[in-house]
Amino acid sequence: LGWPLPDGLDDAQLEAMLYAKARPSSKRPEPDWRSVERELQHRGMTRRQVWLEYREVHPDGYNYSWFREQLRNRSGSAEPSMRQNHKAGEAMFVDYAGMTLPNTNPDTGQIHESQVFVGALGRKLSTPEDRS
Repeated sequence: LGWPLPDGLDDAQLEAMLYAKARPSSKRPEPDWRSVERELQHRGMTRRQVWLEYREVHPDGYNYSWFREQLRNRSGSAEPSMRQNHKAGEAMFVDYAGMTLPNTNPDTGQIHESQVFVGALGRKLSTPEDRS
């Protein structure tokens, strides 16, 4: 928009101009989604790494937030979750992170591969009966 505004411009037209939906430029190349899905199956591959590889080939390509949104829309499912009822502090949930990390001994410089586990204490889900 420029100033002054064009004569005869009513509020509805002005609002339409100000709040127009941004549309991706058709000049930007879309990722090859089949290739993206294949890459994400490889151990250690992340969505961000796949996007970085896409941007190396297409520097003027889409940004990361658009990429994540499109990937989420293509999967068609929500993030998996599981609810369990238990007493607070009664349970601890542990999972293997899947990859090893190099751990360097500062005295000797020797490198050991470390297994990584993630643990979280569970918490009780509150119910209306608990609050009374």
